[in-house]
This record gives sequence, structure tokens and C-alpha cells, in this order.
Amino acid sequence: MKEGHWSVSRKRALGGEHRELPNKAKFERCLELLKALIAKKSSHVTALYNAGQACMKLMRKQEAVDYFNEYYKRNPQSWWASVATEHIQAAPDGSFFVD
Repeated sequence: MKEGHWSVSRKRALGGEHRELPNKAKFERCLELLKALIAKKSSHVTALYNAGQACMKLMRKQEAVDYFNEYYKRNPQSWWASVATEHIQAAPDGSFFVD
């Protein structure tokens, strides 16, 4: 059976064969890859939103807000922009960091 696109991409993203990482390490790696994508292709707005999500999981409040703000500035008409705004508004009290 031929491997699907997701399986191959996931292996590449993890640096080779699939290996299980602790959650924090997974989100750190995810954020690292998203930052590289943003640096390479700054027009990739979905990467900005996803970087904000990864920062939320890593409890990086200000960094998450910065990514969500940038996403909102570049894509204000998107439905996800309203979700990003909710995350930004919740940030001061840290409520969006609850799992």
C-alpha cells in the first residue's frame, strides 16, 4: 500500500521516521516549522493563525497575541479573524490558555 501525503509530510516535518514526542516538544517543533514557513512565505496567513495556536499551547501569551494580531491585520474578512479576535480579547486574563 502506498503511503499517503499526510504520512510522508509528517515524517519529513519530524525530521525522518515518525517518532513520538512529548506534547510540549511537538508544539515547539510545530512552531519552529511555522516560523520557517512565515519567514519563507510571509503571505501565508494560515501559518500566522496556526503559530498563534501553537503559542497558546506553549503558554506564550504575548507571542500568541502577536501572531493573532498579524493574522487579523492581513485577513480581517475571514471567519477565523473573528476567532483570532476572541483569543486576543481573552489574553489579558489568560483564559484562552485553559485546555
